[in-house]
Amino acid sequence: MSAILNHIHQDHRNMRRLLDMLDTEVSDLTTGADHDYALMSDIVSYFNHYPVRFHHPYEDKLFNWISGERPMLASLVEELRLEHKTQGILCREVSMFLKAIRAGHIVPRDKVVAQLNDYIEVQRDHIDKEEGKLFKGMEELLADHHMIEIPIPNRAELDPLFGDEIDIAFSALADALERGGGPRRTRPDGSD
Repeated sequence: MSAILNHIHQDHRNMRRLLDMLDTEVSDLTTGADHDYALMSDIVSYFNHYPVRFHHPYEDKLFNWISGERPMLASLVEELRLEHKTQGILCREVSMFLKAIRAGHIVPRDKVVAQLNDYIEVQRDHIDKEEGKLFKGMEELLADHHMIEIPIPNRAELDPLFGDEIDIAFSALADALERGGGPRRTRPDGSD
């Protein structure tokens, strides 16, 4: 597999993992089980950081190149590029929404669940569209070309959660990932 696609696929796997975690938290919220708004906020904050600042701009450069090589994909590429802009706006809106809830604003549970479910669906649909409609079958095309004009970002340096060093802002989220999911729950006897 080309290094370019490997990089994108790994980012998408990481994002799906976070979306699954967010989905679990929303399910817990729906059923009235313990849920963690701080963890939900951290997940959305990550999407507002790494994907919006690094992953999407990198893909946008790749999209330009693909459009030149495969003009028949230009409309799909433009659709995905517009989704990147929409996702950036949506990330900021959901982040502010969760911040207000954490600050004590009263919001009906069904509204919170609907907002977060929409957010998860938009993110998953976009990843699925990129993977299934655009990048599927691109390995040969990308492997055959030297794309010097599109250097691959160094995930180890740029990714504050899945990189070499975990940013302190994402340390609780990293701990939750390490535990395999949601927040640290305390048993009735006080133990973890």
